[in-house]
Amino acid sequence: MRKLIIIGCLLVVSGCSLSPTQHPAQSQVTEWANRSIEVAEELWICNANHVETTEATRHVVDSDGTVQLPLLGPVKIAGLRPIEAEKVITSQYTSRGFYRNADVKILRK
Repeated sequence: MRKLIIIGCLLVVSGCSLSPTQHPAQSQVTEWANRSIEVAEELWICNANHVETTEATRHVVDSDGTVQLPLLGPVKIAGLRPIEAEKVITSQYTSRGFYRNADVKILRK
């Protein structure tokens, strides 16, 4: 049960894969994907297969550039692009033995 709750807490929607004909603001999506995560930025971090934008998946980047994640504690993501931060978090969940096939997604507010 605990793993299911934690899995539900990992996140990001893959709206970056939409083509310009599907999404009128494609340049904004591309800009979002290429912009580094900043201190004090509000994010949702959850499982890519179960995206939720709830209080449980909401995180604010601390002044030291970290977010506090379930099981992991602080993880430094400030200065990384969202896709890079997703890889860092996924790697930590798998390398520390919490999950075999973690797939983390990050959404910005």
